[in-house]
Amino acid sequence: MKKKSAKLTRFIEDLHKFIVNHPQFRNNPEGKSEVHIQTEIRPIIIQYLEKHFKQEGYKDHIGKAHESFYWEGQEGIFGKQRAETLSSMIVSLPNS
Repeated sequence: MKKKSAKLTRFIEDLHKFIVNHPQFRNNPEGKSEVHIQTEIRPIIIQYLEKHFKQEGYKDHIGKAHESFYWEGQEGIFGKQRAETLSSMIVSLPNS
């Protein structure tokens, strides 16, 4: 997807709606660490990406969803421990 395209804007808006309306989305994260919240929200994002790539016609939409989504620190902590930030989430999407 091209930066600032209508398709990208629609993707982000639809992702947001999917997350906040998902029954497993925690509305009150008070008292939970950012890592805990990220761990809870990751499967919701993966589920959305699977649906998105299926609609886009990918044969292996599940594999593409997992390949396209990287969360910093998901493989463990190596070297210095990094600050926990939601902005460390990186979603890579192919250019369309």
